Amino acid sequence: MTKPDGWEWLNGLPEEWRPPQELETPTSDPGANLAIRLLSDERLGHGVRVLLGQWIAERSLLTLWFMGDSGGEWVNLRREAELAILDADHQHAVYDAWTSRSGLAEALREAVRALAAARGEEPGTW
Repeated sequence: MTKPDGWEWLNGLPEEWRPPQELETPTSDPGANLAIRLLSDERLGHGVRVLLGQWIAERSLLTLWFMGDSGGEWVNLRREAELAILDADHQHAVYDAWTSRSGLAEALREAVRALAAARGEEPGTW
């Protein structure tokens, strides 16, 4: 597909993870739907639930930061695409760890760190 002049940067973006169908509801946000499913999993311990809460918070903080950083308008499409891919990659890692029952706490910790780093902060800083 030919891109308009100035849009060649799209060719350099990695493929975004396509969430499974089970994460299409109840909202339009697969990350929120994954969090809902995780919160509903009675097998998760309290420590993992704390990390899950931090992940939910960091996803929201990243969105607030980006919207504020761009003056409330989504004008920097390249940066928006990069952040969406970052978030999707961590959703994928968290989902895989949850479904394989291996490494969920570490996947959540890494997601929290990466999302905070994307906005230039330490986790939980606002």
